[in-house]
Amino acid sequence: MEWHTVTKFSQAVAIILFVGVFALGFFLGGEYQKSASVPVSTPLPTGGLAGDHCGGFIKDAPTCAAGFHCQLKISNPDTGGICVADPKELSVKLGGTISALGVSITPTSVLEDSRCPTDVQCIQAGTVRLSATIVSGMGTATQTFELNKAVTTEAEQITLVKVDPAPLSTEPRASRDYTFYFEITSR
Repeated sequence: MEWHTVTKFSQAVAIILFVGVFALGFFLGGEYQKSASVPVSTPLPTGGLAGDHCGGFIKDAPTCAAGFHCQLKISNPDTGGICVADPKELSVKLGGTISALGVSITPTSVLEDSRCPTDVQCIQAGTVRLSATIVSGMGTATQTFELNKAVTTEAEQITLVKVDPAPLSTEPRASRDYTFYFEITSR
């Protein structure tokens, strides 16, 4: 018998090895998954608060309490993340003050409102820029906010998410007419 000749026996051995390697891989993968998962009978923590571990690829991973969500790690989301407070969306008029998550915001002046009026067709959407005073545990600061661009402090992320009313080309707008909507999220 020559080694380079294909026979019925060599074909059968090749097929058995080919199928056997895949079957072995499938079996070992299932065993690994069983060892990496938390058994269903083990009580799992739920209702995690700020800073608690949550999520990941493990079946029935820990969850966050109401008012919190799981922020996964960008570097490796399979390992889960930490519970952070849900964003708070608050509205305020010019000169008024809103407070949430340990930070207060007081809009002081509109620096720019270049949004496209709703009754006009524009090639660019425009934006709103606003000066506001922020008071937090880190002190007091004056900050410029731009529509849909986050401002990050030591402990929060603050975003100007909406400004009412929408502009109309036929109606001039006074500063007192503005309502600003901010979203504040714990970091």
